Amino acid sequence: MPGAMGFVETKGFTGLIEATDAMIKEARVELVRQEQIGGSYATVIVTGDVGAVRASVEAGAEAAKRAGEFHAANVIPNMNAMAEKVLIRWEEGGGEFAPSDAIGLVEMQGFAAMVEAADAATKAAKVALADYVSLGSGYSAFVVRGDVAACRTAVDSGV
Repeated sequence: MPGAMGFVETKGFTGLIEATDAMIKEARVELVRQEQIGGSYATVIVTGDVGAVRASVEAGAEAAKRAGEFHAANVIPNMNAMAEKVLIRWEEGGGEFAPSDAIGLVEMQGFAAMVEAADAATKAAKVALADYVSLGSGYSAFVVRGDVAACRTAVDSGV
């Protein structure tokens, strides 16, 4: 698992390109991918050591602000491995589920905010991150599975 994950979210493609360019030039980070969630919202994701990711995200946020398209920025220093696997690396997650499992759903505006919330939720309770979805108009949601009490704790932590 990388030392940190960094996100810069923009409302517009020009800001996304400006942010991505600045982030890669600022520090030794790996560009993981870009996530477009509709409504002109898009997020660039980088990984690397914590200091490099922080510097990269600061540079990307400033570039997006200069373009007039900055929406949000975030650094997660030690992302939950399951959250990274499902949300960032697009791998199938969650494992086997019991028929009696409850589900929890958290929806919010922005991909970066959703990733941070899912990370907090999976750290707060014994749940499996089942999936996430980009809903359009800038909204994203994630789904957790587990027993009822764990799902409630996870959802409360992810809000």
